[in-house]
Amino acid sequence: MGAVWLAASVSASPLETGLVARIHFAGGDTVAADPNAASLKAVWSGPEAQALRVQTVDKLSRFLDGWLGQQVAPHLAVPLQTHALLFDLTQAEWQLEVHQAAAGAVQFSLAVRLDNSRAQAWQTALNPVVAGWKQTSPAHHGQLQRKGDWVFLTLDNATVPAVPATVAGLNHQWLSAEVDWTRLAVWFPAVRTFDLPQTRLQVTGRNGNFETTGNLSLAQPLPSLPNWQFPTNLVHWPFVSFTAARGIANWLHDQPWVNSMDLNPLPNQVFTWVEPQIPFLAFAALPLANADAALPKIHDALAARLQAEPVGSAYHGFSVTTEPNKVALVGLPLIAPYVEARQVGGANFLVSGFLPATPRGKPAPKEIYNRLNTPNLIYFHWEVTAERQKVFPGLYQLGLVVTRHRQLEATSAAGRWLAHLAPELGPTVTTATEISPTEVAFERHAPGGLTAVELVALCSWLEAPNFPGCDLHAPPPRHRPRPAGAAAPQPFTLHP
Repeated sequence: MGAVWLAASVSASPLETGLVARIHFAGGDTVAADPNAASLKAVWSGPEAQALRVQTVDKLSRFLDGWLGQQVAPHLAVPLQTHALLFDLTQAEWQLEVHQAAAGAVQFSLAVRLDNSRAQAWQTALNPVVAGWKQTSPAHHGQLQRKGDWVFLTLDNATVPAVPATVAGLNHQWLSAEVDWTRLAVWFPAVRTFDLPQTRLQVTGRNGNFETTGNLSLAQPLPSLPNWQFPTNLVHWPFVSFTAARGIANWLHDQPWVNSMDLNPLPNQVFTWVEPQIPFLAFAALPLANADAALPKIHDALAARLQAEPVGSAYHGFSVTTEPNKVALVGLPLIAPYVEARQVGGANFLVSGFLPATPRGKPAPKEIYNRLNTPNLIYFHWEVTAERQKVFPGLYQLGLVVTRHRQLEATSAAGRWLAHLAPELGPTVTTATEISPTEVAFERHAPGGLTAVELVALCSWLEAPNFPGCDLHAPPPRHRPRPAGAAAPQPFTLHP
């Protein structure tokens, strides 16, 4: 029934021609006044959230001042001051639109609902930006106007922009967005890395919860959906997170790290689950008919990756071992990642984890099977976010160390906020359903709107030194000269 409602409530038509992005936010004040925002306010309020918001606005304002000064109005004689304007955007209703009707023709418009005092402040701050934009080229046009409660900023590099008469209402939604990520990548090339489809989404409050619905328009059709092959004897209750996805072969085909393993055929579904209390008890199972034959290819790909590391790399302390039906990566602290071939219920699986699995607990609850029986379901994720948050950061931080990225500092503004919000996070459920081979509808019910993994990733991004960029690479190690006669350090190996 939920899938039927979702399909009926979300338009599957293509995005408006030339639209790059349209985002409409009801405003923090409006959301906070909604009775359904109780859970959201518990997550996004408090001194920790306030400190993180102040830090983020400070970073964004420095970036925006520099970007506007260089790209939009390079002839400005006075420095820009966008800090107060950005703070307004956290509280007031606004709508942002970016259009590209033709190659090289871009139109930007921002409408913000403000009282008299703040409207005057916006006009004072942005009039020089509009003037500076016009000075950079005869083809540049711009306007800053006030109509009723709204201030409209429009910039265009081809034609005189039309200022909207008003802004359509949100119809009780907190947020709506339409984004063509391929077009957006023209300005932000890093977006190409994620290969995201055209996206529509709406966010609202329902029954005191944070609810997100939307649809994805795919550039390539989904493959035929295989019947679920549930790894019955591997997944045991209790677990704090469970994920199932099918129709993933095309996506895997486009991943370089998968291509290096030369798997044929590629797995077309995956199951993951995380056990409670003990960090690193996270597992994945992928149905694959020739799982045994895949192991040597996985071994060779991992070994080649390690051998390609430069001399002196910490990765030279790692090695790949082969056991009957199993490939393991040894030499890492605390964990011993592995991939093994298993037969479950007459079907072959590739099973991976960070520590050996110990069968325990009860079989997976029937509710999981019932959800997977939803017609055309392609993705299901369930977690108790507060419990998932307790066990995930350790694995995440270790992964950052091993891949030579910056760790998220517990004493940072984002780290303190993350620690504070965990008790407020209840169950999070996300589903995605195939509406047609090129259309996927999705929905999520969550107190804070994000899963534990997404929250930690968000915190890392907010703490990135080049935010709003996302350079998380750790700085190169500082090499101190070794005292004369001192022996060279030996690799530190916990799993010889």
